[in-house]
Amino acid sequence: MVIGPIPPTAVAFEPRRALRERIDAARTAASGGSVVVTQLLTGGGGVGKSQLAAAYARDAQTRSRHRRHRVELVVWTDATGLQEIIATYAQAARTLAVPGAAGEEPEADARAFVNWLHHSERRWLVVLDNVDNLTETDPWWWPTSDTGHGWVLATTRLRDARITAQGNTVDIDVYTPDESAAYLRRRLAAAGHARLLDEKTDALCEELGHLPLALGHAAAYLVNENITATEYLRRLRTTTLERAVPAEGHGREVAATLLLTLTAIRGHDRDGITHPLLGLLALLDPAGVPEQVCTAEPTLVHLTEHRQHDVEPDGGDGMLGPVTAEQARSALRLLHRYSLITHEDDGDGPAAIRIHALTARAIREQTASHTPAAARAAADTLANVWWRETLLDRRDLIATLRANTTQLTAHSNTALLTPDAHLLLFVAGRSLTEDGLHQLAVEYWAHLAREGERLLGEEHRHTLVARNNLAGSYRDVGRTDEAIALAEDVHAVHGRLLEDEHRDSPHIDDILANLDTLAMSYLEAGRTDEAIALEERVLATREELLREDHVQILDARNNLASAYREAGRTDEAIALEERVLATRERVLGEDHLDTLTARNNLAHSYSAAGRMDEAIALEERVLAARERVLGRDHPDTIGARESLAVWRDISGRE
Repeated sequence: MVIGPIPPTAVAFEPRRALRERIDAARTAASGGSVVVTQLLTGGGGVGKSQLAAAYARDAQTRSRHRRHRVELVVWTDATGLQEIIATYAQAARTLAVPGAAGEEPEADARAFVNWLHHSERRWLVVLDNVDNLTETDPWWWPTSDTGHGWVLATTRLRDARITAQGNTVDIDVYTPDESAAYLRRRLAAAGHARLLDEKTDALCEELGHLPLALGHAAAYLVNENITATEYLRRLRTTTLERAVPAEGHGREVAATLLLTLTAIRGHDRDGITHPLLGLLALLDPAGVPEQVCTAEPTLVHLTEHRQHDVEPDGGDGMLGPVTAEQARSALRLLHRYSLITHEDDGDGPAAIRIHALTARAIREQTASHTPAAARAAADTLANVWWRETLLDRRDLIATLRANTTQLTAHSNTALLTPDAHLLLFVAGRSLTEDGLHQLAVEYWAHLAREGERLLGEEHRHTLVARNNLAGSYRDVGRTDEAIALAEDVHAVHGRLLEDEHRDSPHIDDILANLDTLAMSYLEAGRTDEAIALEERVLATREELLREDHVQILDARNNLASAYREAGRTDEAIALEERVLATRERVLGEDHLDTLTARNNLAHSYSAAGRMDEAIALEERVLAARERVLGRDHPDTIGARESLAVWRDISGRE
């Protein structure tokens, strides 16, 4: 069984047998104890660490050199951030039905999976690809085993004592001269261009420092431009933009091959959009970008506005039309053909587009002046894709969107925070709460609130929204006193600056959201009367300002019903929830996820009121619909099944 998207095999993959023998020997020498062997493949960017790890992951089950290393479970996760690790581990826990994984809290499920690995009799391999932050990627998330059946393989560019303390380390360097030449021969022979390798092939490999990534760029150039190694070497040496080349690691080789490739691509780019498209992709997650990000409207507008100006229009009017999604896909295929990205043909996966981190860095060096515009366009697009996917059970896509948001924020400096905070930052934060990643949500909102205070000011609207969301996350992790104190502070600022609850205030939504956060925090603290008073104010204002079936009115009624139920006022709770359910059914339909939630809430109120027959009848409908819409193993389905079992037991039913 394989969990997680293993990167595709590179074209003309170099097996690097001597290096693999060294890795195998190191593992064999260290595997005598009962604790899992953790191996780290360390080295600079572009040397092929991930490809080596992927080779082990692909053949671990069937073609391992050492029979005792053959495994039954392979888990691959992008380890650039804790969010990605937790999401993958939680997915594994659900897939394997790990004991203790209830499907409600991803972090709890992830920990259950790590504990299960520790005691499992199965042979397993966990690959942590591209570990780059030990502060986030706490060693707790590195699985261990008391059976000796597990193997953790991690790739990283880190070389300090903290990383080497995690396990057995194998340094990965560039190709040997023989491997470089063999790679080029295999790559060009496969394309039917073996004749292009001449007496300068070895010199070309030497000039590129035997770096696998740079050799991949060069090979694609040779094939597509139909030139010899001698001619490529001449062009490479006449490249005059050394000043734009990154200084550290192997950046010089990658930047030089990139410049040549970009010049060549420009001659084939009829629409003039590959350069701005690359600039946008370079700000996103190297581990995978959904194709929708490149074909959504905000990206197409950005490509139209930043296309190269020397492109000849097809028509006779001298004007170029707006860039289309099909043109964007054609540009992706062109970039793929020149090995600057990998693009899956079907484009359906959440990680359909990949770009090497070192290639992305070199591109950012060349396009720094366009970063703010590209960052805003990418943020618009990510938010656009996110909103269209929120009602779908696509956890893999949501996790990918979050990872891309993290990378975009890191590479765009302050472009997403000034002059105002971009909507995407709030969508990403709220998704952490929606997915049950409450501790990560606390850290996220605390960081965004600090950045808002630094760049926008303590009383800026978006700073206050971030602080209010932080208060809500405090409540979610049980830090109720802190939640109340922070929400009350935000409420005081609103009262001073925004004319609290003034019906014409442009910030009325922020004010009401803050009141709701404060009310729910009061409810957690047992201050039920205060919570009810606030929720009644929120609902009254919503009903005055909005139409009867507006989602914010329905949410306000649901929140007030929860407070009533907590106070024992079940009849009032039921009256509100029956109205919410009727509206959901009329507007959204019987099987919409929000309708099922409303029906589930009403069933719980019926149960609290002792109306068990009605509660069971409703929950049976909820369970049947969730099994049909979400599947038997979805957390919400499991929750409905458990509630139904409890109520049947109380009622004496089988």
